[in-house]
Amino acid sequence: MTEIKEECESHIIIRVPGKLCYPNKASLIKMGIMAKAKSWET
Repeated sequence: MTEIKEECESHIIIRVPGKLCYPNKASLIKMGIMAKAKSWET
C-alpha cells in the first residue's frame, strides 16, 4: 500500500496512462463507471 501521495500519483501516471488520478463525477460518467452509493461519492 502506498502512503506517499507523490508515489501514488506517479504510479497511476506510469501504470495506467490516460486515466485521471482524481477523476470527478463527470469524468467517471464519461468512462462508464457508476457510483456505488457511498456517502463520499455524491
